[in-house]
Amino acid sequence: MKVYKILGITLVIFILIPFTAGCSSFKSTKGMIPSLGCIKDDIKHKSSSNSVITFDLKKGDKVKFIYDSNVKEGDLKIQLIRSKDEVIQDFPINKSGTKELVIDKDGGYRLSANYDNFIGNYNMNVNKVK
Repeated sequence: MKVYKILGITLVIFILIPFTAGCSSFKSTKGMIPSLGCIKDDIKHKSSSNSVITFDLKKGDKVKFIYDSNVKEGDLKIQLIRSKDEVIQDFPINKSGTKELVIDKDGGYRLSANYDNFIGNYNMNVNKVK
């Protein structure tokens, strides 16, 4: 009889532990900041290329850019570009920081990291601010 009681209690515990752990780890997505993308690279040997991410934004959207770059050699240009090649923002090179922008036109946007004979690294994250 005692064996069945202990077995029953053990079974209940093993059923309840995963259930309560699963419920307590549930997180609401309401407060999350939607990521629009990230471009980053660490170039060890002279290289020339262009890394691009694209995203659609609407008038009034608030966007936060988190940037960091280190140029050891060559040229690096990081820009936010609206369709039709209109440069909206040039980001500082060899610096870390954040920049928030409020979008003034609906449309497609590109974040571009263009480098020539470049050695160094860059990291750029783009998030929509609620």
